[in-house]
Amino acid sequence: MPVYEYKALKRTGEATNGIVDADSPRDARNKLRGQSLLVTDLTPVGEAVATAVPKVGLPKIFSRKRLSEVAIMTRQLATLLSAGIPLAQGLAALVEQCESHRLEVALRDIRERVTSGRTFADALTNHPSLFNKLYINMVRAGEASGNLDVILARLADYLHGQYRIQGKIIAALTYPAIMVLVG
Repeated sequence: MPVYEYKALKRTGEATNGIVDADSPRDARNKLRGQSLLVTDLTPVGEAVATAVPKVGLPKIFSRKRLSEVAIMTRQLATLLSAGIPLAQGLAALVEQCESHRLEVALRDIRERVTSGRTFADALTNHPSLFNKLYINMVRAGEASGNLDVILARLADYLHGQYRIQGKIIAALTYPAIMVLVG
């Protein structure tokens, strides 16, 4: 079932947005109409990700929050898979408890692609801003060997280490940067 990102108006005139699972855009609009929402924009998630314009701004070293979210999600998925839960059900569970809107949209899209027959690694390639080539290739190796849960646990350890290193680098550069500005 495709995933759609929507912008809508409530009866009170308040703007809202979110994501919805539906078979077609018409079904998505009907589902939202049933929730008393007037849809102003409806975009399939795959198109929204493909046409997203990269933001110019701070270097990637400052994207610590994204790295932390992916590390936590990877650890949770590794735990679910090692407990014997199928990948599609594990992804569905992660979607339900995800706090980040950006990660939730990506996970819904990945879950839909996996349930439609694509491999997990192929589904991850549609979200390069969240999953780099190393992550995707490690997942591909885990799928080929049948040890996806072990690989995901190792990836979570690696991402957590990267998160800690980034924190140390930022902390080490903060004082000199302040001194340069003051000077």
